[in-house]
Amino acid sequence: RLRQALKVVPVKDVSTFTVTWPLPPIRAQYRSKPFRYVSHLIGHESEGSLLSLLKAKGWADQLMAGEGRSHSDFASFDVIVELTEEGDAHVDEVFVLIFEALKLFAPTESAPPRRWVFDEMREVAYFSFRFQDVVSPPSACLGLVQSMHLYPPREVFSAREDHSLFDPEAISALFELLRPERANTMHVSRSHAAVATSREPWYGTQYLCEPIAAETLAAAKAATPAAPLAWPEPNPFVPTDFSLVCEAEGGDERAGTGAEGAGAGA
Repeated sequence: RLRQALKVVPVKDVSTFTVTWPLPPIRAQYRSKPFRYVSHLIGHESEGSLLSLLKAKGWADQLMAGEGRSHSDFASFDVIVELTEEGDAHVDEVFVLIFEALKLFAPTESAPPRRWVFDEMREVAYFSFRFQDVVSPPSACLGLVQSMHLYPPREVFSAREDHSLFDPEAISALFELLRPERANTMHVSRSHAAVATSREPWYGTQYLCEPIAAETLAAAKAATPAAPLAWPEPNPFVPTDFSLVCEAEGGDERAGTGAEGAGAGA
């Protein structure tokens, strides 16, 4: 079921808004990771980003984007917004702004996916893998066992960070799936307490499921990206040279100074 709006009443006083799209399986795309290309752009936090715009309006504190579920027969892509108290009353506008951002980044025939974005992701993934924190043996074992079910044996260590294949066609195909008419939403807020008349049987959580309003879908379909939304600039601080600089001359001078000092003292 698509174009459904789920309204949920939480136990804690929190407010989030999630847009979810169902996808075909994405496990085979572990070398190209088109979903990471989209999440990198939608989840960017620089000036001109979706998050910076939502913060400027006072509607959001955090934004996360990326693959939500990934199974052998289906996957999903999520955009999750942590709302402020004011933003809780503007979820329809947030929904439309998400599609403004998607249209800004969506490839076209004249503007294909940008290679520099993928290259930046690849460089970050490389040094994250090379210089990753030490993991406890039980956690490392658990991660490897899980990876063995998903990737070829020779790639179980590196597959999660592998960005060896730039696939513009897969990126374009993914953007084509992230349309308003294929979306579902979930708004978690105590403001729904009066209207959420259903209860799920396990925890008794109040909820209401209804179609997304036609006018909201129409506004999202007609959304046109405009300032201050903008593409991020390439990150000049992504390291690419990890060689060690050996200051041999400085070391010799310090050693000589030490020897002379020792002789003078004697």
